[in-house]
Amino acid sequence: MKGANDKVVLALVGAGGRGSALIYSMMNCDPNVEVKYICDIDATRGGRIVDDLNKLQGYAPQKLSDMRAAFDDKDVHAAVIATPDHWHALSTIWACRAGKDVLVEKPICLTNDEGREMI
Repeated sequence: MKGANDKVVLALVGAGGRGSALIYSMMNCDPNVEVKYICDIDATRGGRIVDDLNKLQGYAPQKLSDMRAAFDDKDVHAAVIATPDHWHALSTIWACRAGKDVLVEKPICLTNDEGREMI
């Protein structure tokens, strides 16, 4: 029987092409990856990946328009941030403040001040 530490629970933030590609890669690399949330402000995005993940992991991840709700979930270990560039820093800061690990696409930030706050 597997324990809670045998899987990594993710929240995808940004359900476009790049975010979906990252999640598919992670799911293919390790069967112990679970996607609990798909976060995107655009409600029309992410439908295909939700359907695909439902088949892959046996349940559909929950779609959220506010990423902070996913960051508040104690079951989520990490966030995959694939938003438009101007959201990378703030998404990362919010996730880190919630105690999550982060994979963020480049550019990680747009200003030195954003970078310092992320650190």
